[in-house]
Amino acid sequence: MEFSNANFRIVMNTETRPPLHRFDIVHNPENINTEDFYMARVLEIKARHGGVLTVALLDTLCSNSEHCAVLEPHHITIILFSSILRLDLDTGRIAQFVKCDNMGGLFEIHPIEGGYIIWGEGDIFRYDLQLNRIWHFMGRDILVSRAKDKPFRIDDGLIHCCDFEGWHYVLDLNGKLMDDFREADDRQNRQI
Repeated sequence: MEFSNANFRIVMNTETRPPLHRFDIVHNPENINTEDFYMARVLEIKARHGGVLTVALLDTLCSNSEHCAVLEPHHITIILFSSILRLDLDTGRIAQFVKCDNMGGLFEIHPIEGGYIIWGEGDIFRYDLQLNRIWHFMGRDILVSRAKDKPFRIDDGLIHCCDFEGWHYVLDLNGKLMDDFREADDRQNRQI
């Protein structure tokens, strides 16, 4: 995955048990035991004025989604398995670290006005730009679906997600449940 803005170009990959000596900086905010299984989100940060920095963020598991991070002018906000991390791109240091009270892993982070929507295995969250949690939503079951290629999307200010039992949920960006229906039973009768 590549991210770029006027200040930085970042190439981000996910690696399983990489040799840690390869990196300029290694962050282990969850204190993962590196003797056992671990993964790393690996960032190669190239500043437009020159200079390259390689950073590894260790975690138990890492989402491979293209929506795993949001690039800002001098920071990148990244989801890990159960936390959100803001990395200072000038120094490679952690600027902010927040644990999510989530069920299962985090899959995607999406920027919205004034913050972020985060989709996880069991939860959807809204955080503000300072990484304060605004609201939290859980469905009847885990928010993954056998029937859909992608059980989560944001369209026209509405969040659509499906759970493993076939329920479809529609929320507004304030976390209000606008509709919920069983996909197999109600789909022909509803227009969303």
